[in-house]
Amino acid sequence: MGFVRQDQPDVFISYAQYDDEPVPGWVSGFVDGLESSLKMELGPVDGKQLHVFRDFQLPTGARIGADLQQKVENSATLLLILSKSYLKSVWTPIELKWFVQHINVRNGATVRARIFPIEFTNVQRPEELGDVLCRAFWFEEPVKKRPRTLGYPKPSRDNPADRDFYNLLRDLGEDIAVELTRQKSLPPAPIGGGGGALDAIPPAAAPTGPVVYLAPVTADLQQQRERVRRYLELEGFQVAPSRAYVDDAKFIEQVDADLGLAMMFVQLLSADPGAALPGSPDPRVATLAARATSQGKPMLLWRSAKETLPAGLPHLPLLLRASTVDLEVFQQGVVDRIKKLQQGERQKTTAPPGYDCTVLVNCSEDVRPQVNQIRQELDQRHAYAVLPPNLETAQPNTVKVSQNRQTLEANLLDCDGLLLVAHEVGAWIQSQLLQTGKALARRERPLPVFQWTQPGNPHGPEFDAFLNGLRGRGPGI
Repeated sequence: MGFVRQDQPDVFISYAQYDDEPVPGWVSGFVDGLESSLKMELGPVDGKQLHVFRDFQLPTGARIGADLQQKVENSATLLLILSKSYLKSVWTPIELKWFVQHINVRNGATVRARIFPIEFTNVQRPEELGDVLCRAFWFEEPVKKRPRTLGYPKPSRDNPADRDFYNLLRDLGEDIAVELTRQKSLPPAPIGGGGGALDAIPPAAAPTGPVVYLAPVTADLQQQRERVRRYLELEGFQVAPSRAYVDDAKFIEQVDADLGLAMMFVQLLSADPGAALPGSPDPRVATLAARATSQGKPMLLWRSAKETLPAGLPHLPLLLRASTVDLEVFQQGVVDRIKKLQQGERQKTTAPPGYDCTVLVNCSEDVRPQVNQIRQELDQRHAYAVLPPNLETAQPNTVKVSQNRQTLEANLLDCDGLLLVAHEVGAWIQSQLLQTGKALARRERPLPVFQWTQPGNPHGPEFDAFLNGLRGRGPGI
């Protein structure tokens, strides 16, 4: 048997036997489901040739070390089930090194296309994986923040709670089937040798269709991100990033490169800010959004409506911007927005569901520290605050002046009201009013303007009257 090469494994399963106890346990259920998914993808004829190998299939009396190494090196793909037991095992790290080293000596081919790591739980990834993405088959429980494995102790298709497990498994089977089919189409290479066409893994081609940058998330949102990713791919979009950001020194460079391919930036957020880059006061989620802002990418943010927002969160500005609709509604909104962008339509500034109106907040630099405070005041009054790019990012000097001006002009056309904030009426206020006047002629309706020149919380009847006058103006999305 063998779909790619006769009598050779198509998929070698590298795992710790402890994770399959009591036998048959989680690993057995995983492998059974993977084989079903692969056979469905390959079809009834080719599926019969499929050979998924586990180490218990070695014949009695086999020379474990030598025979196992031969199976690993001659396998078309390697699937790793990463767990605490895996990292402590004697054999599993050796299997990974055998596979990686054997590929690397063959014309310097990359492991990216042929290795498929999955996480049984939240563990440190082996260095040999480089930036290959790991698929998380676990989630973080909301109360105690502990990792819980999907489908544990043994997955069952009859259990509705295992739906996410089988959705992930089907996606994994689709990706492995694509790689097996690609290898089968190449001229045969010598078994156990090097230099054949099978081993020349071409570099990934640049995306040719619409790309959505779906930002990496904190551990508590892994499953939600996976659902959105699957939905977008089913709609025909490519999802970036296709790699893990494992080198902090290259984080910004790699993020900027991936964002450069994308048509839109999408981010799922929670009250957990996650870790920051070394030497940076901002969490990575804020850094990702800032890089997207610096490139002028259209952005859609989401958080759960059940999420509480304690004061002092380092990414509070992002949370206040995020939509709180159901995730299914949000992901459809992402698709709709991208299709409009493809058609060349201008992205309009509109208030998310739950807000009464949209207020464009423009501040002078000396009032910049009060931006979050202003936003919270507006949010409590069900007014959605929109800021120009130079105020959205912690690094305003990364935003081009032309980009900032264009975004301001677009927001002036769509917002329900304008709030100008400065310490005192002066040249800055006058310049902003002049720019506002240029946009008035292009607006479909009058623009209410409120000048706030007292530092501290916006308050008083005049401010509330301004917001009350905007109720019902927001078109919503």
